[in-house]
Amino acid sequence: MAKESNLMTPISLALSLSAPRAPPYKSLEREHLANDHPHLKLHPDLSDRITRKIGHLLSLDTQQKLRDTGSFRWWMDTIVTVTAPTLVLSHPSSASNFLKLSSRMELIPYGTHSMQNIHFWKPEEKKTPRGLLFFVHGGAWGSGHAWMYRLLALPFLDLGMAVAIVGYRNYPDANAAEQVADLNRAANELQRCKSDLIERIRHTSSSLGVCLAGHSSGAHIALWMLVDRVNHAGMEMSKDSKTTIQAEKLVFDSFIGLSGVYNINDHFDYEASRGVEELSPMKPACGMTRDNFKSSSPGIRLARTLSVMEHNKDKNLPCVDQYMPRMLLLHGMKDTTVPFSSTAECAQLLRSCGVTRYSEQYLGNTDHGQTVLDLMLGGQTLDCVKSFLQDCELNPLIIKSKL
Repeated sequence: MAKESNLMTPISLALSLSAPRAPPYKSLEREHLANDHPHLKLHPDLSDRITRKIGHLLSLDTQQKLRDTGSFRWWMDTIVTVTAPTLVLSHPSSASNFLKLSSRMELIPYGTHSMQNIHFWKPEEKKTPRGLLFFVHGGAWGSGHAWMYRLLALPFLDLGMAVAIVGYRNYPDANAAEQVADLNRAANELQRCKSDLIERIRHTSSSLGVCLAGHSSGAHIALWMLVDRVNHAGMEMSKDSKTTIQAEKLVFDSFIGLSGVYNINDHFDYEASRGVEELSPMKPACGMTRDNFKSSSPGIRLARTLSVMEHNKDKNLPCVDQYMPRMLLLHGMKDTTVPFSSTAECAQLLRSCGVTRYSEQYLGNTDHGQTVLDLMLGGQTLDCVKSFLQDCELNPLIIKSKL
């Protein structure tokens, strides 16, 4: 296992081998941490007390083994599989809708791993395709499957959009950077095998474009993919004033981030405050060290590239707005899994990098899972997303090149 001494934070330095996993909430040390890290909570809620109790009962070695052997993935996926049928109690039509979507689905593999596949639906034949949703599910980098999010295809199919829900390898089969590579492979494969459909979408008079969306850790790796495309374009411009157009790549006209984790350093501290930093796959998936956490944070990656180019006095320094699609960053105010400050701080950093075509929306009485459930079953998240897509239709944004 990789050496972890450089990860010892004020939270875990003295307590990393014993419980509790964080200092007592009434201690001066805890108060000091809260002042340094606005993500951390002085007063733990019930879920925090439960997770800290788990940290007290399970040794550090046991937590890491559960994480690194895939046991965490099995446990989380089993919970979803067992509890998903209960949706029928509150939404009786969800079962029949799931079965209908299953019968219409096309499975598109893009790699040899069983998780490397796309669940794809196209609009009914009588409907002119108006757009494409490319959705990346969450799961803390270490769990989740595309089938679990199948119901969210329905409202977008009703809008006349094709829907691609992307499955990808998760930890321990792949780290976050490899998950980003999976998304790129999936996008390229979709562009290759559905090029005619995508071309029709591009030329329809009421096009909603191609929208990249992600939830939680899925929003993180989706934005990472976008930022790396901008970084690549910047490096190309530093070599030549003409940016290379890569026709084989799927071009995204908009991005929607739902309850996303965007700063891995901050979120590691937040997970430590909840007592789950060793059980969560985020730490190994994002590189185990503070430096790697920064490199795994999309906004920081973009800022670093622009800083290097500016330091080199590059005359071809790109205008980021020419390459980034229009963006919607959305977060629930009652989210205790990923605090809404994650989205607020990401937006601030993107703004400092020159990104202006974005909006932030914060939803009251909405927690972490509710944002994606709203997409499946209806709710204020879906209303916000539809409004955003409608605005994209009325005010189309032309991306300068195919990044």
